Amino acid sequence: MNMSEQMPIEQFLTNVECNCCKSRHTKSVFLCRERFAQKYPIPGLKDYLFSIVKCTNCGLIYVNPRITNSTLEDIYEKCLVSEDDFREKTIDPFTNPFLAKLHTSLEIIHPAGKLLDIGCGWGHLLTYFSSHGWDVTGIEIDEMRYQHCLDQNLNIINRPLHEIEITEGTYDLITSVQVMEHLPDPLGTIRWARKALKPCGIFVVEVPNYLSISSIRHKRDWHILHPVEHIYYYTYGSMKALLNAGGFITIHKPSPVNHFLEINPLLEKATLLMENWLGIFIDNLTLFARKSR
Repeated sequence: MNMSEQMPIEQFLTNVECNCCKSRHTKSVFLCRERFAQKYPIPGLKDYLFSIVKCTNCGLIYVNPRITNSTLEDIYEKCLVSEDDFREKTIDPFTNPFLAKLHTSLEIIHPAGKLLDIGCGWGHLLTYFSSHGWDVTGIEIDEMRYQHCLDQNLNIINRPLHEIEITEGTYDLITSVQVMEHLPDPLGTIRWARKALKPCGIFVVEVPNYLSISSIRHKRDWHILHPVEHIYYYTYGSMKALLNAGGFITIHKPSPVNHFLEINPLLEKATLLMENWLGIFIDNLTLFARKSR
């Protein structure tokens, strides 16, 4: 479908159930417009008010109605890359503190093995982990980012997740960094990752935090509110519920202290509770989850 044709915006929208619990009972959180409306050839988008809703059963926050899956795929395939995206391309992955901390944390609980990065972007995570002995593969549907990764001699799959046949138990580690908020079916992605992981494999997810200080302070002006592409807004509780529903057990962020405390279940539980409360207002949530048996 040619999105530039003059059609009502309703033709590009769909109503959805809660992805976590399948309930259709929601309450409105607020209405907001798409701040980057000029970026998309969707008629009427500039003036349309998207509804951000919260599932009254499990608490998941999402856009409903939202842009249809076929329209979203068309958007991503057209390689709509912003100036910020190009700046991100030039970042040196070896100066990225998130990647360094992530690698340090994972060293504690898992030796280098086979890694899959879902939505690998410009390939920074793959480049970093490859240099530390990991056998890396990425999935990226954006053509420009895909070509860039190929130029870096990275192993990349250029197909949507639902089109990829996976051999069960292939990977030791799967990562998804700033991706789950974009996906029409995050629970389906989590279940796919579970199948792709080896027994006791690790899944690391990073998402923007809906309960961050920035979100609370700026409300409708929060820079993450981007209802065309950011269709889910996660809290620690809702992301944990999705991971559990998908067959994972969330674990606290690995560290030498936390690893030592695992010998005492009561201390481990208290540590996890404290870490979750202290981290509740940070900009991004990073959850570590282990494939359940």
